[in-house]
Amino acid sequence: MTGGSITGPTGVLIAGKSSANLTYQATIGTLISMEWLKDGHPLSPSNRTTFSADNSSVSIDPVQDTDNGQYQCRIINPVSTDTASYTLTVNYGPENGVILGGNTAEVGSSIALYCSAASVPPAAVNWILNGTQTDVNAIVYAIRTVSYTDRGNYTCVATNDITGRSLSIPHLLIVNVPQSSVYENIKPKIPVPPRGGSKATPALPPRAISHNKPDADMLMEEKIREQEEQVLAWIKAKDEDIHNQRED
Repeated sequence: MTGGSITGPTGVLIAGKSSANLTYQATIGTLISMEWLKDGHPLSPSNRTTFSADNSSVSIDPVQDTDNGQYQCRIINPVSTDTASYTLTVNYGPENGVILGGNTAEVGSSIALYCSAASVPPAAVNWILNGTQTDVNAIVYAIRTVSYTDRGNYTCVATNDITGRSLSIPHLLIVNVPQSSVYENIKPKIPVPPRGGSKATPALPPRAISHNKPDADMLMEEKIREQEEQVLAWIKAKDEDIHNQRED
């Protein structure tokens, strides 16, 4: 027996909906034994997999994603051993979706969100941010310089046109502002007296220090307050010197 081959389904197979039948067709020779394998391992009957009486064909109903792979039929006759192969493709998904890349980022940093979903063929991807469609249609959503407006709810929508299925994968991104920027923004400006001096020295409103803040925050506010008081004292002293010089 030589030159045998396996024939299989000609249509598109979809997991959970389609069935497949593989048949070994021999040419010339006397058959002694026949064995079916999948990916190099013996194929056994199950509630979905059945063999014909003469073992020349195998039927899978319905097919699942795990049925993807290479099937072989090994034939043994008195003079030789022959093996024929067939690759079975089952379309499925998308499923088991996840977005990788972290949930927090800092303003000014960079971040990349990676959308992963099991699918044959590979799913088409598009991204939604806070309910609005974006122009990103790749599996990676890359932000080179993070801004505060990049925060919010990201959704990766993976679609398989063959199976007709789609999968929405949510992801929350929190954007933090660096503490140095916060302190820079809250630091008050010190008023500068006009030329010629002034009898009135500007006064700063009392700063309320929250004792619920971390120690580092309290120390920073106290340090800023001390610097403000030193500047005000210097302004007051210079103002008094100018005033005294005028009286003299």
